[in-house]
Amino acid sequence: MMIILFRIITFLLPSLASACQSKVEVLPIRDVLADQKILDSFVKGIPSQIGTPAQSVVLMPYANIGKTWIYGDDGLCGSWEPRTECRVYRGGLFHNGQSESFRPKRGLGKSPNFKNVSALGFDATDRLKLGDTDFVETSISIPKYEWNEQHTGVHGLGLGPDSQYLKSLVEAGRIASRVWSMFWGRELVRGDINGSLVFGGYDAEKAKGRGYTLPLNFSREGGCTTGMRITLSNVEINFRNGSHRSMIPPRKTLTTCLVPHGRILWDNVPEIVWQDFWGTMQHSKRLPKMEWNGIHGKTRIFWSSQAFDGDITFVLQSGLRIRVPNDQYFVYQKVVRTSGIRHTNTFLKELLVQNVTNANATGKLSELGRFFLTAAYLMVDHENSTFTLWEANPSIKSTVVPVGKGRVSGVCKPSATPSSGTRDLRGSPLPSPTGSTESKDSLSNGALAGIAVGASAGVFGVILMFFWVRRQRLRQHVQETVLRPSELDGTDTQTNAPDKIKPVEVPVSGTMITQPAELPEEHQIYELDAHEDERVATS
Repeated sequence: MMIILFRIITFLLPSLASACQSKVEVLPIRDVLADQKILDSFVKGIPSQIGTPAQSVVLMPYANIGKTWIYGDDGLCGSWEPRTECRVYRGGLFHNGQSESFRPKRGLGKSPNFKNVSALGFDATDRLKLGDTDFVETSISIPKYEWNEQHTGVHGLGLGPDSQYLKSLVEAGRIASRVWSMFWGRELVRGDINGSLVFGGYDAEKAKGRGYTLPLNFSREGGCTTGMRITLSNVEINFRNGSHRSMIPPRKTLTTCLVPHGRILWDNVPEIVWQDFWGTMQHSKRLPKMEWNGIHGKTRIFWSSQAFDGDITFVLQSGLRIRVPNDQYFVYQKVVRTSGIRHTNTFLKELLVQNVTNANATGKLSELGRFFLTAAYLMVDHENSTFTLWEANPSIKSTVVPVGKGRVSGVCKPSATPSSGTRDLRGSPLPSPTGSTESKDSLSNGALAGIAVGASAGVFGVILMFFWVRRQRLRQHVQETVLRPSELDGTDTQTNAPDKIKPVEVPVSGTMITQPAELPEEHQIYELDAHEDERVATS
């Protein structure tokens, strides 16, 4: 008997200990010098290094690509002059000919003949280091053509479903799962709050309340290359006097696409919504030259002292409310001068909300960009093909929760993403982010092992007590009581799941449709598409 119990304990101990020691990697999203020789040549992103010897670059998380795109010597800057300005916009340039660890694919040399490579770029492998983490060898691609708009086009870290970088981290044993989480941070007048990117888990300090989980939808019919389709039941303009104005009529919805690398807060806003929104903004005094083409692309500019001072609240069909502060979508004008210095003009403000201005964008979903993640916290789980949103808590503290394949580990708290196929409309429970970082992060490996030993001892005690009681009963020849079937009914706490309700979605054209009925709170969210396996995310 004791031998059996000993084997049980030795089997449980490693699993209990390892469950709390899963690895994650946490990276800052902050202002980085694009050129170390130029003071104030800042660009926001992830400080990174590539090659041997290491060259500094700045990366931006891209949820719709699998490769990591690194701009080469020319930077694809076109007619931009001088080159210094281009180099800062790109977050530095990679000179692959100077890297000893650069390995081109398809047998090409370090100076590729682009006639022999793919239409978009030149594939290779090299060492890549993000933040203070270690180097890892991963696949990269040097663009042949400008693969994205110039103003969002810093180097792209591919975090799509076929992410080569996440795959490299998992294979190296540095993270347990292809899960990543993001908070963009906040740009403030007196000291910014840095954002963060977590691989293999999420930061509980950055999330507030309950998380709401939806399936990733990469189908062509979905019209969202990141797979993160969000249905909005309302968009509110919040005035300083406490009142608000709704942009979406009652019982109607609007489907949008969450694009974490998007340059502004809300892009390609449908005209029916934009007219009402712009009418509210007209109370602000704008400049005679209404549009400005700067770091955030083409935006509308206003005098800072007379700009609209209200907030915007996005109300998701799940019930989650994301209120974006005024200073996160009405931002001070920033420009990179020809010298490479980034200059902030506090006399002018840019409106980071834009209607459909390009004929090619007509018929596409509107997009919630990176500034949406100043007020929302995002976790993407490629293991289960889901994404989860919380209201963001703009904290400088950090409490990292590792997420394994299908479950939370490390902190040993309930998962923020349910493993079942159905999603509770009331959200998923989140480990409380209110505790201090110091107390949560101070658990050493020895302490974790102690917890595991204690848990094992508890299991041992329960098993020992069971056998002792059973032996005593046998000695006293007491007849065992057989539970009646009615007493077993209570052991199954599962209730019949409600009928699957598919929310009414807005067509790809972006027009709004009437919602037949308001979903009861106890119903669950389903946005599954019959073609969800048709993935169109760029690899």
